[in-house]
Amino acid sequence: MKTCTVTFYYSGNFGAFLQTWALQRFLGESNTLLYFNPSDVNYRFYIKKNSRWRKIPFFWRFLALYRYIFQRRKIPDNVCMLRHTRKYYSLKELIKNPPEADVYIAGSDQIWNSKKMFYDETNFEPYFLGFGSPNTKRIAYAASMGGKEWPVTYTQKVLPYLRKFHAISVREESSVPFLNSIGLENVAVTCDPTILWTADVYRAYFHLEENKHSENIFIYRFRKYPVSVQQFLNGKKTIEFVFSECKQVPVSQWLYNISNAEFVITDSFHGTVFSILFHKPFIIFPIARKNAIIGNERFHSLLKKINLQYRLLSINETETKEEVEKILYSPIDWEQVDRILEEWRIYSANWLRSALEN
Repeated sequence: MKTCTVTFYYSGNFGAFLQTWALQRFLGESNTLLYFNPSDVNYRFYIKKNSRWRKIPFFWRFLALYRYIFQRRKIPDNVCMLRHTRKYYSLKELIKNPPEADVYIAGSDQIWNSKKMFYDETNFEPYFLGFGSPNTKRIAYAASMGGKEWPVTYTQKVLPYLRKFHAISVREESSVPFLNSIGLENVAVTCDPTILWTADVYRAYFHLEENKHSENIFIYRFRKYPVSVQQFLNGKKTIEFVFSECKQVPVSQWLYNISNAEFVITDSFHGTVFSILFHKPFIIFPIARKNAIIGNERFHSLLKKINLQYRLLSINETETKEEVEKILYSPIDWEQVDRILEEWRIYSANWLRSALEN
């Protein structure tokens, strides 16, 4: 069976790559990834649609053009490990000559986030599989909405596409009631593709050597961490990766740092996932801004599943240094966590096989 997956995998984000790698490994040699990247030929994509710069007529176009010429993204080396279609530069091109497949798959990651991912509203359609023959099976695996619901206008745009899906699963349980309310039934909750594989699979494939004497605290972050975390870290041995500064770092190095850390401090969903898989005590400092509720839903959903909600710090950053230390040093029942994850792993794998075959 030939499958084609639509997701984000060329952004330089370790988690985006690994969830793509994990799902493609599960689907096998007959799977390819849709290479849809209009930002390669359209300078407008270098200024987000909701950026404050777009409020300044003409200037934002000059800024976008500057970024397109001088800051154009280099596709990370990690992407070379994946199988993908030829590159599509526009929605028109994709609709005219779509990739051939028996099944199109949407997911995983935040491909259905109405606020975050789409620089141009005209290009949401590929992520809702708005291309190809109407006879081609369409399914969604662990797609993330980024929150509990969509705005009305966005819902009206995407619902006609979703009604053509043969099966839908999402990553966050909190998304299900909303999807049911707009007429989508039998929506399942499946694990992120990275959880389909155990830590041993990642250690073997990415050649992660074990360092039993490491005392480093690994920090992987997108944003600045709270004052209480900074106070806790004073005088401690740390290795810090900031997303914007490490887009060409090999994914194996990122995984090695997590697998050999004493503790992990992060605001990354997949940084959290791999801390759990590698049995590393962790804390998450959440998004503390306008879209905090939307951005933190993925953490709440995952931690609730394994009964580790207390590992997520408060949005208001009210914890003291001592409270951060207490949370980080609190013991975790890894046997129970592994048992829950294994049950979820089996359920998710069976759901996906059934959606593909039936």
